[in-house]
Amino acid sequence: MKDFTANNPAEALIRGNRNKQAPASKIGRPKSTEETKSKRTNLLLYPSIFEDLRKIAYIQQTSINDIMNDLGREFTLKHQEDIIKYDKFFIE
Repeated sequence: MKDFTANNPAEALIRGNRNKQAPASKIGRPKSTEETKSKRTNLLLYPSIFEDLRKIAYIQQTSINDIMNDLGREFTLKHQEDIIKYDKFFIE
C-alpha cells in the first residue's frame, strides 16, 4: 500500500499557496482598451419586427443585440450634429 503522508505534491501545493496571493495587477481578466457592452436597457418592439430581426440574426449568424448595436452606431454617426449640440449645451 502506498504511503501518502510523506512528500505529497498535491498537499504541498495546497499548503504552499495558502498564504500567498497573486499581485493585484495579475488578478482577473486583462484590461481591454476597447469599449465593452456594459449598458443595459429594455426595448419594446412590435412582435413582427422582433421576429424579422430574429430571422435576420439567424441567417447572418449573429445576435439581435449585435444588430441593434450596429443600428445604433449607424444612427449616432448620422446624427453627430445633434450630439455636438447636446454636448455644448450640457457639458460646456
